[in-house]
Amino acid sequence: MSSTEKGRIWERAVAKYLKTFWDFPAFRLRGTEGPRDQGDIGGFDRWALDCKNQAKWNLGSWVTQAKQEAINASKPLSAVIVKREGHSIEDALVVMDLKSWCYLEAYLDGMSTEIRRSL
Repeated sequence: MSSTEKGRIWERAVAKYLKTFWDFPAFRLRGTEGPRDQGDIGGFDRWALDCKNQAKWNLGSWVTQAKQEAINASKPLSAVIVKREGHSIEDALVVMDLKSWCYLEAYLDGMSTEIRRSL
């Protein structure tokens, strides 16, 4: 199986997981790659999400790529969803830059106490 096919299978699995188990409006983006790429998973107002299923990890490069995809998509936040070999999909890693994490934390901090307790 080619690395491109492995990547597409991972993207579909991530979109299905987000939609089926969490009721997010997620779907796999198809189309543009390269300098105009807007990420792999659509359906989120604030996030450009890039999926990676590779044996050799290059987190810094991937985060940089996801940030560019967020710029392309006019979205303020980006993250990379990384498949962990031998682990279930819910054990995938979500990698982001510190600025994105700070925005996320500020948002969560603004939520009501009742909602935060359920997290």
